[in-house]
Amino acid sequence: IKGYKYNYEFNKNLELSKKILNKDEFYYLRATLINSDKFFEIVNSKTGKIIHKKYSAGMGASKLKKRNFEKLSQAILKS
Repeated sequence: IKGYKYNYEFNKNLELSKKILNKDEFYYLRATLINSDKFFEIVNSKTGKIIHKKYSAGMGASKLKKRNFEKLSQAILKS
């Protein structure tokens, strides 16, 4: 996760849902992989606002790359 300059943690869906329902404010990555296509969004937990979204298709699209995390950092900074 080089290139990402914020603190991060990995949570199970239930833990994430509890934090959202408790109105904790943070950003989370919502990623969906379908075959070789990748969809990901960065969401503000408190407002539900999507601050960044990206779609990639084709071979190799299912892997997150360093530049993806750099772009995510930039999107969070701008929000």
